[in-house]
Amino acid sequence: MNKVRIAVIGAGRMGKLHCRVLSEMPQATLACVVDSAAPAAEAMSKQYKAPVAANIPAAVELADAAIIAVPTAFHLQAAMPFLAAGKSVLIEKPIAPTVPTPRPSWHGREERCVRPGRPHERFNPAVQAIRRFEIARASSRPTASARSPSAPRTWAWCWT
Repeated sequence: MNKVRIAVIGAGRMGKLHCRVLSEMPQATLACVVDSAAPAAEAMSKQYKAPVAANIPAAVELADAAIIAVPTAFHLQAAMPFLAAGKSVLIEKPIAPTVPTPRPSWHGREERCVRPGRPHERFNPAVQAIRRFEIARASSRPTASARSPSAPRTWAWCWT
């Protein structure tokens, strides 16, 4: 089975999380890491044994797909080269900080984008632990609440 080569764009907190998850997936491999802060990209590259791409166009050449994990203001700027090349892209939501005017061309891929409207925190280990705790207490009143630092965690996945 050929592994899907995935570039991670952004070596911050979310980029690190995506790299860790990719390292545990047998069907994918980390193709490269891109970040404007070279030391952060190099640290992730060393930890996950993946090359550092000098820029996004270089990453487009190395990867089959990309995960965009940069600040929201740069989501579209980072995603568009991959979409223009016909590559699949996962973008953490929101896709842009405001409604872009004019609306960007998704290169004919609008109908192939999945945009879930509900958070997927049910898979978050912290949320699962709190639910187990609440069930164990068998109390009808709320005893704890959980909120991820990045809540609501939803995403958009565009495929080719």
